[in-house]
Amino acid sequence: MRVVKPKYHCDRANILTKRAFLPGRGASGVSVLRHTILGSDECKRIATGIIAPGDYGGLAGATVGVVSGLGVLVVDHPVEAFDGHAEMEYGIRRPANDEPLDAESNLKLNTLLSQLAGRFVYHADPDVASPMWKGPCPCAACPPRTRPDVP
Repeated sequence: MRVVKPKYHCDRANILTKRAFLPGRGASGVSVLRHTILGSDECKRIATGIIAPGDYGGLAGATVGVVSGLGVLVVDHPVEAFDGHAEMEYGIRRPANDEPLDAESNLKLNTLLSQLAGRFVYHADPDVASPMWKGPCPCAACPPRTRPDVP
């Protein structure tokens, strides 16, 4: 699961863009949450705890198989606060300063980011104020349906 901040990660039609997967300066990948370990409610709890209020908009999911099929390495990386944290490693490190990537690396990275945006499924949170996930299961492995425990 990738935490989505719509004003940064989506276009005007609320479609996920490659910006959702752009690593920070000096990084070669992004953090993700392992839905199979955490579940929807815990993914939401963590998401709303790590980003500024008003920025959270929902979750985007893809299976490890889909991500790995693009040549991205998914590495479990537990943090002190919770298990279920992983890193998607691209193999292309963004410069730590304002220097641009070389042309070949920039093209590879932008192509990969566009492919990721096209394969992750974004689920806008229907009730951002709720502590529980009330929408369809955001897990990409699940068929698009509403959870049975949510009316």
